[in-house]
Amino acid sequence: MQIKKAFCLIGLIALTSVSAWSQGTYSTNFPLTENPLNESGKWISGTTGLDWTNCRTTAGFCFGTQPGNATGNQRYADSIAVLTGTWSQAQSAQATLLVPNADPGGSDNVFEEVEIHLLVTVTPHNIVGYEANLSVTPNNGYVQIGRWDGPLDVSKDVLGNAANVPAGKTGDVFKATFTPPNHLQVYINGVQVTEWFDPSPLTTGSPGIGFFLQGATGVNANYGFSSFSATDGTTPVPTPLAPQNLRVM
Repeated sequence: MQIKKAFCLIGLIALTSVSAWSQGTYSTNFPLTENPLNESGKWISGTTGLDWTNCRTTAGFCFGTQPGNATGNQRYADSIAVLTGTWSQAQSAQATLLVPNADPGGSDNVFEEVEIHLLVTVTPHNIVGYEANLSVTPNNGYVQIGRWDGPLDVSKDVLGNAANVPAGKTGDVFKATFTPPNHLQVYINGVQVTEWFDPSPLTTGSPGIGFFLQGATGVNANYGFSSFSATDGTTPVPTPLAPQNLRVM
């Protein structure tokens, strides 16, 4: 197992605040330091589901808290946060990556993924919804579409897969959309990389984000998001303002 050095965010000044909140649209650049991510009640955390883990933030950066060394079903206790409120079935969400120190990949079996979620419902011991994940491991790039269907011990089905996709890096925009009645599409920097048509589509739930870590510990802050936007199809996806004067070491 390869353990990587932590990193520092220095010179975080003039960060903008959370963008406007209205029903069916949201945008943020994570200006607060929170564990779990909350932003004045706008987010539902993974631990609401009791068996999953939370997303957390420092100013201008959101990342996961999954230990990375769990065994059994707990290996799949992704960090997750989904928005509150009532959202229509048509949903689109996107996030900008910040990846200061991803694992180099190869034979060490370390998996680091960022996730966009759509149509997600979180209740105790139960999560239902769609996930699009992107590897940030440079030598192991891939994108997957998955569907969560209940308890942690219910396997997450991989529905769409794109292998040999370049791993995510700082500045990339990762996006997923659901177009009724059943069409899921995933994009990197505006280019579609995979899709799936669900024969039994979900109809309710919220957009959100997540992170997955397996095979290493203490490296959650090596990859994450610097901004996030979502819409339920009634308005265009809002564009969050970028943090100012951000340096990564």
